[in-house]
Amino acid sequence: MPTPAQVVAAFQQQITVTLNQHDQLLLAIAGHPQRQSFETTIVEQLVLGVTVLWEGLIHDLIVAYVEQRPTECVRFHQDRLTQSIKEKNQIFLSWMTINVPAVLTKADIELMVDPKGWNITAESAAVLAKLTNQIMAGATARKFALNEPDGKFFDLVISIRNYLSHRSAGSLAILKARLEDYQRVDKTSPLRGSLTDIDNYLKRQLKGAPGSRAKVISLNLSALAAKLV
Repeated sequence: MPTPAQVVAAFQQQITVTLNQHDQLLLAIAGHPQRQSFETTIVEQLVLGVTVLWEGLIHDLIVAYVEQRPTECVRFHQDRLTQSIKEKNQIFLSWMTINVPAVLTKADIELMVDPKGWNITAESAAVLAKLTNQIMAGATARKFALNEPDGKFFDLVISIRNYLSHRSAGSLAILKARLEDYQRVDKTSPLRGSLTDIDNYLKRQLKGAPGSRAKVISLNLSALAAKLV
């Protein structure tokens, strides 16, 4: 079973490969008469692709943490269930026996942390923190309690992904609100700026930045992943 550090390393390698492929595609269209249009598509696909990788990372990382300390996770849920029953009426505890497996298989863990089988996803940093608190013991769950700048970045990226996915008025309003929130807590990020057109926003490269804003998002997600171990 991969350790949490190995899960993060694999994600970072995927980001590196994705960015290399992105750069190669941009070079390939450099002289094409429709370069601007192609570049828009390539940049959008970069952001969508790395966001999918990020959501896979969150799921796999939570599973890896549970696999690393399965007994702790079982005890955590057993204690929560016992406490819930006790709060109803303590006499109920004498009527029930909670049988827990001696060994948790990977299938057991997947079923426990993701019973619907859709992968663990979160629309915001606050939701991620709440989800992990419901799944894991406090010390491990706190790894997913992001500080304010990282949390606002997480929120911004998810809102960009959502807007790129369906271009709705509602998703655009959320994106603009989250961009404002992020700019309040990070005064130097190259992701700062006005948003009138999502494609121009993502393609723009500010002085001193390692590439377009789409590339900055990718690199920032890789850096954020390292903070989760």
